[in-house]
Amino acid sequence: MLQLPKNSTCNRFLFIFMLLLLSFFSGCEKLAFFRTPLSRPFSHKFITERTISHHSYFYDLDQDGQDEYIEMDNKYYEKAGRSYIKIYNNNFGLAQQVNVNGTLQQPHAFNWNGDGNLEIALLYTRNDSLLICLANKKGEKLVEEAFLFSGKSIWNEHGNYRWEGTIRDLKWADLNSDGSYELILFPSAGHTLRPRGVYIFDGRTFTEIWHFESGPPPTDTPALIDCNRNGFLDIIFSTSAPDNGNVVNGTRDDESYLFQINYKSKRVFKKKYGNIFSGLNIIPLDIDGDRKSEVALFFHHHNQKEAPHRLEFWEPIKKEVSLSREFLFDISGFTPVQIDRTIEKEFLITNTEGELLLLDHKFNDLLNKKYKTSFGTVSTCEDLDNDGFEEIFVGSEDGLFLFDNKLSIKSFIPKTMQSTDFSKIKLFHRQGKKPLIAFFNEKSGVLASLE
Repeated sequence: MLQLPKNSTCNRFLFIFMLLLLSFFSGCEKLAFFRTPLSRPFSHKFITERTISHHSYFYDLDQDGQDEYIEMDNKYYEKAGRSYIKIYNNNFGLAQQVNVNGTLQQPHAFNWNGDGNLEIALLYTRNDSLLICLANKKGEKLVEEAFLFSGKSIWNEHGNYRWEGTIRDLKWADLNSDGSYELILFPSAGHTLRPRGVYIFDGRTFTEIWHFESGPPPTDTPALIDCNRNGFLDIIFSTSAPDNGNVVNGTRDDESYLFQINYKSKRVFKKKYGNIFSGLNIIPLDIDGDRKSEVALFFHHHNQKEAPHRLEFWEPIKKEVSLSREFLFDISGFTPVQIDRTIEKEFLITNTEGELLLLDHKFNDLLNKKYKTSFGTVSTCEDLDNDGFEEIFVGSEDGLFLFDNKLSIKSFIPKTMQSTDFSKIKLFHRQGKKPLIAFFNEKSGVLASLE
């Protein structure tokens, strides 16, 4: 037992302080957050500014540097015959509501009439059909309704499946450099199987020009690349392999593929990548700063022993892989990052064992860090704190982490604020202020500032 000199006020105070300190630390044994290296002061924190809808989208419709806020209600109200979006200004004042007769999908925005402003494209389904409506910032409909294509409900041994196809991505581009833009859609479907692939529509009338169907569904990372630098865009897309039993154009949906289709609908390249439950994601970028388009490919498989996860560089001009690396663990996230001020990109990889692996532009190891958590997806967004580097977000079983360019933790967002999908970080831009960042769970979302 500790012995203190008599009549020592200072020592008695020290004794009491030590007892309190020992009591505190013994109590902390019961606190989970105190046993993890994650609970420590961070250089930044997120402050909740506003609660928003789970279905929230931000677009700078009038190109003035600040976003409008679009809130979607995609439930189809049969009595009213509608679902709808609400358009708010940058200060969250309600501008207008736009109704459609069908079930809405994610709204998109592009400059449809060439006036410099963005129009809102509303894609929705009704009675096995996909339709489109175009509205401006004021909620005025420029195209009331245009038919795009039909799906088909099916009966099979598992039950009755109503067609509710989804659009994995939408692009607005002049494919053949004739001065007219095309609407490019990448539809997918589950048990109803079709259509899957890529569909091209006239940008004014929305009549179909051509389509290319694939057996497996496309992933949500297609790219448009001028491979030959002649002004003509090729469509490059990859697929997953859900094994629903669909066979189209010599491709099966128990296999994953990489496709290259030219602007005339001709398939100029096809390569099988994996079998059942495999998938391929693509990221188009100039990896080494030589102004030539390369494509980073991330191949993944549910059974890593059967097919190891792999990263590749694929050159669309030569149509060959220039660099490849396999991994002995399951990759849960992969994204290009900028960790210094050189022109080359680096790559950040996460796995379920809590590892962060940083690679250079030739897939050589630069840095490896291990944390006591299970990491999921990883994504980046523009610089929010003016340190000159883009922000790096990594999802985990505990919450969302914000890392700096040295892979040190800048901030941590617990599960109560965390998004269920970190694949695409959403920012809300305000004029003269730092952007707000959106976090979502299954029912709602919040806009928060990085302080």
